[in-house]
Amino acid sequence: MNKITLKFVSESYEVSKMQITKLEINNDLKDYWVTFKPNSVASLRKGFLKITFKDESNSKEKVRYLILNNPFLIYLDNQIELRYKGKLQFYIHQSFDKASLKTMIKQLKEKNNQLNLIKAYQENNIHFYDSFEASKLNDEIFYQSALLNFELIKEEK
Repeated sequence: MNKITLKFVSESYEVSKMQITKLEINNDLKDYWVTFKPNSVASLRKGFLKITFKDESNSKEKVRYLILNNPFLIYLDNQIELRYKGKLQFYIHQSFDKASLKTMIKQLKEKNNQLNLIKAYQENNIHFYDSFEASKLNDEIFYQSALLNFELIKEEK
């Protein structure tokens, strides 16, 4: 497989790079991934990305995940430029124990119930909550759903 340079550019123009073999995009938190192809551009409201690369020490393939708000990607000349806001945090797959899984499911249900309540208020023109709070809660639900559905934990550096 060809090596691809993945160039990360933060909102403050901090740049870092890594060599990868593949970048995939998941748009709806199902186990369906779309490979990002050469000569492509993507702009996502919420980005869930899967990065495959070779470990330099033992040449085994490794996978890391990213969950980003408003990522913008350009793939030209064997280089993918990924512009992002916030902190760059990688995640790895690790199976959860039943207790952790139960807790995460409960927290996610509570957030979904809270979001449904906010939506009901908005539909009835009751402005008890502002739209920013609903948007923030929606982002938290996306983030927690990604972690739960794919059993992801933060990668320790």
